[in-house]
Amino acid sequence: MLRAIRSNDSPVNSRHSHPRRRRQAGFGLLEVLVSLVIFAGVGFTLLAWFQQSVDAVQRLRTFYEVQDARKTVLEFARTLNPMRQPSGELAHGALRLVWATQPEGDEAIQTGFPRGVGRHSLRLYSTTLTVYRGADTSPWFVEKLTLIGHRLQAGPTGSLGDG
Repeated sequence: MLRAIRSNDSPVNSRHSHPRRRRQAGFGLLEVLVSLVIFAGVGFTLLAWFQQSVDAVQRLRTFYEVQDARKTVLEFARTLNPMRQPSGELAHGALRLVWATQPEGDEAIQTGFPRGVGRHSLRLYSTTLTVYRGADTSPWFVEKLTLIGHRLQAGPTGSLGDG
């Protein structure tokens, strides 16, 4: 007797003998690895860019903080008379200012414009202002300036109208 052969039992239809394999759905290992490498490269690039931006902002913040402190120091220096206070220390907000002066040249009597002699004695001073931040013991920055010291004479030495 003849027996009926089912099509599934045929060696032609077997999985191992099929000349073309059907492709499975999804990503292969190589594709996943390539995408991870690309993703990591983009991620590291973005991270480096972000870190540079943060560093630039921090440098600018520090620069503006120093400039603001220098402006404060220069405003104080405008009020300083080295003939009366040749050295000293002052707490100004979060800053501590320490200054010392050295005279330059000789003391001179003020001359008036257009003629005459004034009532002040003047002298140039080389001034060093050292700025400390808070309770720090090391200086934050140092400013070196030349200031004019002045002192009122005992009596008028001449008048502007004399000529």
